[in-house]
Formats: sequence, structure tokens, C-alpha cells
Amino acid sequence: MKKFIFSVGNKNKLFKVTALTALTLCLPTMASAYNANANKVEMSQQKADNITGTVTDTNGEPVVGATIKIVGSSNGTVTDVNGKFTLSVAKNAELQISSIGYVTKKITVVSNNLNVVLAEDRASLDEVVVLGYGAGQRKQDLSASVGVINNADKLSVRPVSSTEGMLQGQLAGVTITANGGDPTSAPNIVIRGQGSMNGDNVLWVVDGIPGAPIPSMNDIESIVVLKDAASAAIYGAQSGAGGCVLVTTKKAKEGKVSLSYDGLYGFRQATNLPKALTAEEQIKLANISYKAAGLDTPIGWDTKVNPYIATNRTDWMDEVFRNAFYQRHNVVINTGTSSARSRLSYAYDGDDGVLIGTFNKRHTIHYNGQFDINKWITITEDFTWRNSQMRGANTANPEGGVIMNALHMPSSASVYNPDGTYGGVSEPGNGYTDIHGDAINPVRILCASNARKRFSKFVYSR
Repeated sequence: MKKFIFSVGNKNKLFKVTALTALTLCLPTMASAYNANANKVEMSQQKADNITGTVTDTNGEPVVGATIKIVGSSNGTVTDVNGKFTLSVAKNAELQISSIGYVTKKITVVSNNLNVVLAEDRASLDEVVVLGYGAGQRKQDLSASVGVINNADKLSVRPVSSTEGMLQGQLAGVTITANGGDPTSAPNIVIRGQGSMNGDNVLWVVDGIPGAPIPSMNDIESIVVLKDAASAAIYGAQSGAGGCVLVTTKKAKEGKVSLSYDGLYGFRQATNLPKALTAEEQIKLANISYKAAGLDTPIGWDTKVNPYIATNRTDWMDEVFRNAFYQRHNVVINTGTSSARSRLSYAYDGDDGVLIGTFNKRHTIHYNGQFDINKWITITEDFTWRNSQMRGANTANPEGGVIMNALHMPSSASVYNPDGTYGGVSEPGNGYTDIHGDAINPVRILCASNARKRFSKFVYSR
């Protein structure tokens, strides 16, 4: 820009003349820019047309209440009950179509009649509909306390014989305790401590069905533990105060015929077993106890009269516990098309039990099928057949249980008498058996009883 400077002998006057000249020269340019913008606005308004369109989902169903908005503008509309809309918009403008539960989509207007297809947003659906607290639900979207296990495939290879054992050490606030080594007894699960005076059990919900059986550990997809009353309230009075464990099993998938196998085997043993008193320690403790009670020690504790009690013969913990062989095998066949899918699994679980004479062997067949008749109707089949052979032991009874008797039996007693019969607390014909109370040979309890169970049936079908 040229400056026209007139020397008038005053600096202030010189500045004013220069600024005024510059402003005068800019006015034509600003006016031209204003006229150009006005022409553009006028041209855009002239190009705006009414367009119509339909918004549907991937199944062809209309999406009601979808929002159609012009990008960069506040103008927009929503679809009616038939998924249709009308909007005044310029050609080549960009539209944004959105609806709850669907992926937001942007399109460019190229015609007066638009057909828009929205895909379902699975993550969004999980955030909006909190029903049953599935494994796909994000923790930050819940106010209740929920524990989620998604690595069930890795946990299924643990050398445990029950689903409860899979959870051990995996979730905070969930305590799993085994019941004395009995392979037929499921471990006890306690969520955040005992929830009631009556000791309510945990409610197991499998695929949305309370109390349904779990086919096998290898058929588990995910596990969700509802830790408090707020999260378990959805199951009403059935949940009680013990909490809920939700199990989702694997389903048939679309794809070519596939065959898979996995298996494991190993040994298990009881650890941290209590150490029983020796024969000498038992005699010493008996004398101290009777003396402290102000009573005379029974003559049966006198080693001169009853020398049998002075010799160590048996470590009863070693006699009742053993290294137990464990094995599990699982075979799965899966096949499916877009309209029909099937999954068949066979599982064998063999647990010899760490207590002698105990075992639990199970054969399980699980079938899941899904058949799409049309886009509205799907038929689902699910059944489980199981054959079980088991022999357990009474480990929970504080008086007549195997472990308590193993602790109470004197170290001087023998497992077997010389004639092959099961031994007692003293030698045959000895008249001092009463000094050891009601202790029973635990080996006899485990081996002599015929408490064997066997059944084969459909345990679940729907």
C-alpha cells in the first residue's frame, strides 16, 4: 500500500493524514469481500433441496427415532415409526445419522432419495442395557460390585475337579476352601464373608438359568461373580445372601467342521497336614491332663501294666492320604453355516482323590445347536448327559469324620491286626480300649464301607 505523506510541519497531523488515507484505500476491498460472501450465501440458499430417506438396520427393520443432522449446522430431523425422514439440505452436504445402539454413520448427499443402513454397536448396547451383568459389560458402567473372569480357557487347565476350584485365587473377596480332600464334595465358596446367619449358599446361574448344571470346565466361556446384594437383586429371592455366580458356556459358531482336543494329567497331594503326637507324647500329655483336673490317671496309661501304648506303630496321616492321579480329556466338534450351527463336546474327568479309597469319574456329553428359521425365529437346543461313578468320604463331621479319627487314633495302634482284620485303638484282647475314647480306625472307614454311587442320565435339557 502506498503512503501519501503531506508535510504540514506537525507530527500528529502527519499521522492522521496517513491513517485516513490507508482506511480510504481499504474500503473498496472490504466492500468487495462483503458482496462476494453475500453472493455465496445467496447461491447456497438457492441450491437447498428437500430430500427424503429411510434408515434401517442390517436386518432391514426401520430404525425409529434416528437423528439426522447436517454436519456443521444445527439443522436436523428424526425418523418416524417407519424409519423415514425429510430434510432441506444442499447438494453435496454431509449428513450424520445416529441412534442409540447403532454405529454413527456419515454420508454425502448425492441424490434426493437416500437409503441408510446402520450397524448395531455391541459395546454401546452393553453400556445401555445392564441386564444380568454379562462378561461383556464394562466395570466402569456399573455401580455394583462385579468380578469378571474372561480367561476361562486358561483356568480350565488347572488341576482341579470342580468349577469352584477354577475360581480359587482369581477374584478379590471370593474365598474358596476345599472340604477335606473328598473328590465328590465341591469346595465351599464364600463371597465377602458369610452373608447371613443361616449360611446361604451361592446361587449358580448357567446361561441365564438358575441352578442349571455346568457341562464341564472346558465348556465355560466366562464367569461373572456378583459380590453384593445390589448386583444380585436381579435374581430376586433365589440369590439369598450368599451372592451369585453367572456362568456363560461356549456356543456353536459359524465355520467349517473343526475338531479339537485338549487334555491334562498329573498328581495331587495334601499339604500342611497336622502332625500327630508320638506314643511317648500322648502318655505324657494324658498324665498332665488328669493331674491338672485333680483326677487319678487311668491304669491303662501305665506302661508297666499296658506296654502296648509305649511303641510308635502308625502315622495315621500317612495312612489315609496319598498322591492322587488326576486326568481330564476334552474333545469338541463344531460346524455351522449362517443359518445352522452345532457344537458337540465330550469330556472325561478322573480324580482318584487324595484320601485312599475315594474317587470321582465323570463322562459328560454336551450338545448346543442354533437354527435360524428366519430373521425373527431362532431355535436353540441344549442338553447335557452325564455318567458318574464316585466314592466319597465323610470329612465334614467333627466327630465321626475320617480326618478327626486320624488325629484321635493313638500312634501305638496298628492299621491291621495279625489276623488281617482292621486294628483298633489297642491290641486284640486288651482291656484298656476306653482310654482312647471313641476313636475309630480311619483306614477302615475309608476302605470297608461300600458307599459307592453310580448314575447315568440327562442332567439338563432345554
